[in-house]
Amino acid sequence: MKVIFGRLERPEELAEFLQRKIGAKAKVEGDAIEIGNENGNVKAKLIKTYIKRYLYNKGIRKSFRILVKKDILTLQMLEEEEEEEKPSEQT
Repeated sequence: MKVIFGRLERPEELAEFLQRKIGAKAKVEGDAIEIGNENGNVKAKLIKTYIKRYLYNKGIRKSFRILVKKDILTLQMLEEEEEEEKPSEQT
C-alpha cells in the first residue's frame, strides 16, 4: 500500500502514526509512505480513516482531500478559498 503525501509537512510523523495504529511497517520513501504488512490485509478505507484522524489532530483536515485508487492513497491539498467580506447592513 502506498500513501502519496504531496505537500504535507513532516510525513515521517504521519508514517509513525500509521505504524502505531495499523501495526504494519510504514516508512517514507521519496514522495510516498510505503506501508507493508506480512498478511496484506490492511484496507485502504482503514488507512484513509487514520489519515483523516491524523490531519484533524494537527488542525489541517480542511486543507487536504484524500483520494483512493486501489492500493494508492493520495493527499491532495485544497486551494484555500478567500471568503468575501460582506458589508454589514445598517437599518
